[in-house]
Amino acid sequence: MSCVADIDGAEIASPVILLQLWAWDRLPFLAPIMGNILRDPVLENEEFFPPPPFGHRWKHALETTGASMHVLTKYREMIDMQKPDEVIWEPYPEAVIMDLPAYCSSGRAIWRTRGPLIFFCVVEMYHPDRVMRQFGLRQRIPPVQSTNIQLHKIDLRGKTDKDWSAEHSAYVCMWNERASNIATDESLEEPMDFYNPYMLWYRRITRRFMSPRGAIAEALAHGITSIHQLTLGDDVSIARIRDVAASTLTAVHADYRMHNVPSSFQASHHSSHADTPSRHDTPLYTPSVPFNEFVTPHTPSFLPP
Repeated sequence: MSCVADIDGAEIASPVILLQLWAWDRLPFLAPIMGNILRDPVLENEEFFPPPPFGHRWKHALETTGASMHVLTKYREMIDMQKPDEVIWEPYPEAVIMDLPAYCSSGRAIWRTRGPLIFFCVVEMYHPDRVMRQFGLRQRIPPVQSTNIQLHKIDLRGKTDKDWSAEHSAYVCMWNERASNIATDESLEEPMDFYNPYMLWYRRITRRFMSPRGAIAEALAHGITSIHQLTLGDDVSIARIRDVAASTLTAVHADYRMHNVPSSFQASHHSSHADTPSRHDTPLYTPSVPFNEFVTPHTPSFLPP
């Protein structure tokens, strides 16, 4: 996945069906509607097949009239515009886990271990402390992790006789200590607030949008939110409100509303605010969490990519 996520990546050699099932269970706005689950046929002596994996329930007839299928741009827009309550962080409640075959939960004691996952030449560091909400725990700002980029450059060509247990002995030692390095925190009792320190940090460091439409929608919401915050101040805030409104109109391609304003409107508007500081007397309002994609080092902006 790390290789195909690169902009130049063109191929993927992974069980993509697992990623699809992961997304359907956690992001229902992307998923089709599940049809009636049919029981497998009865075998001789009235025996049944062993219980299938949980993802097997998607095998049955699916209703897709309300889901966008095979439209990449639409998927991107939907993900960009998703709301906090549209994510199911724990799609597998305890009752479901207990009903699954034993092998599905045999490693439960180390589901939250922080360490390497090793398969011959492949070593991937596993960081459950980045996704604690998937375990019903409070998410905090995770520590900075150092990734050895050399691990992603290893392949098996010309290395048929290499002893990978010796080559990756340091990571094998880390794996052997897996039971003593479990990520934990207090239970998450309610959805994470929009202004939670983790959310503020995440919006600051991540690439937030995959589509221009998603970026525009967020810019509009952010601009209006900024206006709401600014109106809580005194009259000096009016000039700042004007700047935020201008940025918002530009972001949603409605900047034509600011051009060629009738002189009669300008005169009446200016006379009622004669004492309002000009935009050059008041510094532009800079959001506390800027859009990394839009903001230049000097001037706040909400322009889409």
